Amino acid sequence: MPDKDGKMHKLSSLRGKVVILQFWSATEQASRDNNRQLASLYAKYKSRGLEIYSVSLDTSKLVWEEAMTFDKVTWTSVCDLQGVSSQAAMLYNIRPMQDANGNVIIQVPQLFILDKEGNLIGKNLFGKRLDDRMAEIFR
Repeated sequence: MPDKDGKMHKLSSLRGKVVILQFWSATEQASRDNNRQLASLYAKYKSRGLEIYSVSLDTSKLVWEEAMTFDKVTWTSVCDLQGVSSQAAMLYNIRPMQDANGNVIIQVPQLFILDKEGNLIGKNLFGKRLDDRMAEIFR
């Protein structure tokens, strides 16, 4: 998928590293809060082999870019600007649903932790649970 400059990034290029695959949206406060936790983890474990691959499910490039700047996202962040129709989200079974008002939404953030071989070793861990899992992986 493309980053903000249009450069393509393959998740598979990160094989050999522990990867947090994040699906998020700049318009969702929970996603923005999660970016702050990820920034802390990235600073702590990047030198030990942690990478983060964030897939934005936004439709506005401007909103996505502003959020990355404000949240100090320094890891790989990509977006196809397809929102809830993103092929990447569908690949990971992140499906749109309707809220009580009939609006189409996707529940984000969602996280997948992949080991160095690309195997799933954690899913949707946040807060202390994510901190503890990273400490366990990188002990």
